[in-house]
Amino acid sequence: MIRKIRSDDEVIWNCEYCGKENSVWVDFTIGEKQEFIEDCSVCCRPNQIIINIDDEDNISSQVKTLDE
Repeated sequence: MIRKIRSDDEVIWNCEYCGKENSVWVDFTIGEKQEFIEDCSVCCRPNQIIINIDDEDNISSQVKTLDE
């Protein structure tokens, strides 16, 4: 997913285990790359979320299981 943002915003992500949609607030002023673990609100399994911000403030997000 790629979209343009300016400060903090909500990132929508799908759980890699059960496929359900989740959301998390992210502060995009912290840095170009952020990685964190967020538990699914449905199945409670941990997902690794990776956020990258390019020079034009476009963000991309990737979600992985912890075993990848």
